[in-house]
Amino acid sequence: PNGKSGKVRDQYDLGDSLALITTDRQSGFDRMLALVPYKGQVLNLTSAFWFESTKHIIPNHILSIPHPNVSIVKKCEPFPIEFVVRAYMTGSTSTSIWKHYQNGVRNYCGHELPVSNLVGAALLIAVN
Repeated sequence: PNGKSGKVRDQYDLGDSLALITTDRQSGFDRMLALVPYKGQVLNLTSAFWFESTKHIIPNHILSIPHPNVSIVKKCEPFPIEFVVRAYMTGSTSTSIWKHYQNGVRNYCGHELPVSNLVGAALLIAVN
């Protein structure tokens, strides 16, 4: 089968479906940094758990999980979206709560931030 290698997963075209192999590669800043034993299995099985737990809410692409590192999935058109759930007043990137707070932002993604927050403080509710 034809294969593609990504930062964390390898993909193989099986004709009417895809095999997604979740590897132990650890990446950061678009570079492969290290191999972390069992990382692929933990990531794949955690994803499988949530896809199974939410399939009554929205259909997903999972057909089977024949191995802890492997998902057999439907071919789909991806809907590219990413979000981060933040629970602490921290971060160093331009999208972090702390950087926004330092710049005077007190309403972050529709959530009011208390004026007395300190770096590393737990937020009253998680913000995404």
